[in-house]
Amino acid sequence: MRIAVLSDVHGNALALEAVLADIGRQATDVICNLGDHFSGPVDPLGTAQLLRGFDAISILGNHDRYLLDEAPEDMSKVDRIAIEALRPCDLDWLRSLPETDVVGDVLYLCHGTPASDDTHWLQTKDADGRFFPTAPDVIASACEEIALPLICCGHSHVARAVKLENGHIVFNPGSVGRPAYTMADPTSIARLSPDAGYALVTQKGAEWDIELRQVPYDHMSAAQQARDHGAKTWAKNLEMGWQR
Repeated sequence: MRIAVLSDVHGNALALEAVLADIGRQATDVICNLGDHFSGPVDPLGTAQLLRGFDAISILGNHDRYLLDEAPEDMSKVDRIAIEALRPCDLDWLRSLPETDVVGDVLYLCHGTPASDDTHWLQTKDADGRFFPTAPDVIASACEEIALPLICCGHSHVARAVKLENGHIVFNPGSVGRPAYTMADPTSIARLSPDAGYALVTQKGAEWDIELRQVPYDHMSAAQQARDHGAKTWAKNLEMGWQR
């Protein structure tokens, strides 16, 4: 069995196209999408047209919830860009999605943690807003009731896989459409890039292999689209592949 897991597209249709093309070459059985689909200053409508045109198990992210629940005047700038670009049918699609889901008896899907779509699970922010890896015992405490061998989450945009003492694996595929946040360990910057991230999960006998893939795409064009929407910080993030 082979499963592709992507997350946090954030309206970046150029990055999504590249990831879907790479997935198409991997002979996958299932595609899973962990949410935060449209919010972003690149191409929300183009992203909606792509996402609603392929077969995947998709769930809601926190920004998807903001698009459905908040008034436009209360939204962040990137959420307002998205809501102004999307069609009613795109919002109806979001409303149809669950907050969590499962793939058979193998994989549990959530956006943040099983209990919260806006909590970072595999990464923790320090007092300066930088990310550092969450300890395995803390990770395990958030999924004690989940018996499935694989658990995936998004939200932090930082790719990581952690094998727990019980043999279960919790992983984050990284972000398709926006780079990772600033890491507390400066040496980790070398491992970040502007490429689009996703995970390829392959069953090998009784074991599971988690490959955290990075796919090159025209990130400079995506950065220019963000700049055209007045989102200078996003543009810099897309150019560099990480945030200061």
